[in-house]
Amino acid sequence: MISPKADKVTSLSVAKHAHHGPDFGLDLSKYGMNQADLDSIKRKGFISHINEGKKVPKAKFVKDLQEGWKFFAQYNDVIRLDDQIVTGKNCVVFKHTKSRIFVSLDTSTGESSTGSKLSRIQLIKLVSKEISPQPQ
Repeated sequence: MISPKADKVTSLSVAKHAHHGPDFGLDLSKYGMNQADLDSIKRKGFISHINEGKKVPKAKFVKDLQEGWKFFAQYNDVIRLDDQIVTGKNCVVFKHTKSRIFVSLDTSTGESSTGSKLSRIQLIKLVSKEISPQPQ
């Protein structure tokens, strides 16, 4: 089971993290997007990207990324770490050590906090649980 609220991860929440699509195997050309689109979302944020009249990720791209996150969290080799603080939020983290990919979901809302491919140093910190466990 992913999380009691994991099915409530909204399209908007996933779209805000569209720049992580390639980390989850999405081919940008299939969706009419390019790396510059994703870099803009990452740099400016999703809402600012849209307000500037830039390309909106297609619904199919967002849905496929959403499904990719869900599938990833249920994959056999993925480790679940409960009660981790990620981007200032109490989250459940799903990580795959070999690929260094992780997804974190806010435990109070079920919304995505982030999902990405970790650097080797970030992975070492996560494996050793140095990502700040929840205060007791």
